[in-house]
Amino acid sequence: MRFFLSQFVEERYLTSTPPLTEFDSASLEKFLIIIAKLLHTEMNYTTINVIKKRVYVNYIRAKLGYHADEQEVKEDIIDYCLSDKAPFYEVFSTFFKNIGFELNRANLLNLFSEFIIKRFYYSFDDMIQAATEDLPTSKSYIALNRMLTNLSEIFKIPITNKDFVVWTLHNTAALYKTEVNSNYILYNRKHTFVLKTKASFPKFYEASYKQIQDYLTLVGITDDAFTDHLYYTLFTHWRNLSTALLKAEQPIKAIIFSNFDIYHAKMVKSQFELSFSGLIDFSVYSSPTVDYASLIDSDYDLIIANFPIPEVTNMEIVTINTLPTQEDVLKVYNAVNNLKK
Repeated sequence: MRFFLSQFVEERYLTSTPPLTEFDSASLEKFLIIIAKLLHTEMNYTTINVIKKRVYVNYIRAKLGYHADEQEVKEDIIDYCLSDKAPFYEVFSTFFKNIGFELNRANLLNLFSEFIIKRFYYSFDDMIQAATEDLPTSKSYIALNRMLTNLSEIFKIPITNKDFVVWTLHNTAALYKTEVNSNYILYNRKHTFVLKTKASFPKFYEASYKQIQDYLTLVGITDDAFTDHLYYTLFTHWRNLSTALLKAEQPIKAIIFSNFDIYHAKMVKSQFELSFSGLIDFSVYSSPTVDYASLIDSDYDLIIANFPIPEVTNMEIVTINTLPTQEDVLKVYNAVNNLKK
């Protein structure tokens, strides 16, 4: 139920702030910012909003008398959060007071249980330390480290923030469905993202998606939607991955025709190069006579023209406006995707 309500709030207020009534958002934000500073980690607005929504749902459930499921939790963290010696104690106790809850163990678990479970770590160093003593954490770390190393070597793409990605993937799997956006109710945005990357980078998708499935099997998760979520997490958190994948591809070769003059064709070339730098290698057709048939055996993949051109075997043809528009850019993108299929 908590997952459903959290995801409902997320999807209902996707582009706006939900009305968190009878809830002290300001004190919670201050608490989270203090925690981020203590951990020397980033706490941006998207992370804060996700946590706020999750804690709000937990608050509503607790008010109705429903308690969080029993899980293995970090007792030392609980003791620390309840201690008046903690640097955040004043703002934390104010938050509980303003929502009408006593700051005690039961209420702490009801509101924040997913963030103090045993195998959720607040830093990569914490995770490594735990891996020396906790077998599931050790297995998770070894599997994720091996997976990222394999992908980096296969595609010859460096992963300069490997520790961060390993830590993030582990925590994401540890949270599983308690993480907002790990699943969906109405619209599976993550699956749409996966399909788009599959179309653009099919080889990387095939290799990485399979290894993510293997990792999730190792940690006891079989869930297609969550596999999409972990793939999304890998793809977006690996620094400069998409840029490196684009650079690694053989550029598509396009030739431009104009029924005005060569200078118009060169203008079109310059404009498209701004949108497709590194993805498409543009040339201007400048032969004395027009011979479309000669292009069949050329190394060009795409023809761009501001007038209708007869079909040329094995080539994509895009007809554009005299002055290219964003719609024309989209047409070229679609042609590129067709060529990659």
